[in-house]
Amino acid sequence: MDEELKKAKRKSKREITQKAALAIEAVALVQIKEMAASIKDYTLTSMAKVDAEVEAYKKSRMAKIDEEVKTRVLEISKQILGDTIDLKTHEELVIKALENAKRSGVLSTN
Repeated sequence: MDEELKKAKRKSKREITQKAALAIEAVALVQIKEMAASIKDYTLTSMAKVDAEVEAYKKSRMAKIDEEVKTRVLEISKQILGDTIDLKTHEELVIKALENAKRSGVLSTN
């Protein structure tokens, strides 16, 4: 009888251990899923923020480059023409020249 009691205790301990292991595994799986969702959300939020920052930088940089080009072209045109024309007239002349060059195939868009 004593041996049967020991076997029953061992079986009971094994069952309890197995149930505890299954419960721990279930909790771990839930936590892993929650962490994965959290990481995904963080990544998406971070990427959106980075995209917005890159776009803002790009716009800022393009505006600065545009101003630099206008200034350089105006300086060069002053040297070439020998007299000064206002920026608006100069822009119109440059745009007209670029349109003509594009129509004649000098500027290729390919």
